[in-house]
Amino acid sequence: MSFHGALSHILWPQSCPLCGRLSKAICPDCLIFLVEKNNPVCLECFRPFPCDSHGKNVPFLVFGALHRKEAKQLVHMLKYGGNKALGRPLGRVVAQTINLPKEVDCIVPVPLHRKSGRPFNQALEIARGVSEILKVPVKDGLEWTGGEKPQVGKASLERKQLSAGALRLSGKITDSTAMSVLLVDDVCTTGTTLRRCAEALRSGTLHVTGALVWTLSG
Repeated sequence: MSFHGALSHILWPQSCPLCGRLSKAICPDCLIFLVEKNNPVCLECFRPFPCDSHGKNVPFLVFGALHRKEAKQLVHMLKYGGNKALGRPLGRVVAQTINLPKEVDCIVPVPLHRKSGRPFNQALEIARGVSEILKVPVKDGLEWTGGEKPQVGKASLERKQLSAGALRLSGKITDSTAMSVLLVDDVCTTGTTLRRCAEALRSGTLHVTGALVWTLSG
């Protein structure tokens, strides 16, 4: 180890979880290797966007990788391992490598469920990384209305039954009327949470252009 590397490790005691390089939350080259060449899909049915059934007026979905192996491991480290520093690199690499089919004016993360118990919102950290690349602001303007259990741990059928009105505007994006929004989350399983978020934003006259996630599960 070089003197500079040793000093960096003392000052920033972290290493890339994929290659072990010191003083890095994760190496950009390691992340780029994980990103798969995916085309946008329809948020309603996951067919190629725009799809024959829903057209191009419904939100698209872009994702960095399928929810498996190292890509899945990174989600668990971010979400459950408390490795907050992973969030922004995940957002940056997807925004850098995946072409969005439409332009957006602001980025809205899926809110942290009030019953989650986690100290930070992983979707917000990913959104901040996306913001650095797209050069548009993050508007943390959604909240859960209460009564619904967190989606984590639910089977697919239970996830799909998330009720309308489970999320609402928090009042932080009232100045964004008619702006086009990109939703951001860590994982998309059935798409129900993202669709409920889109419904809440549309109630405030915002236009949800699409959604971006690190991994697609299912």
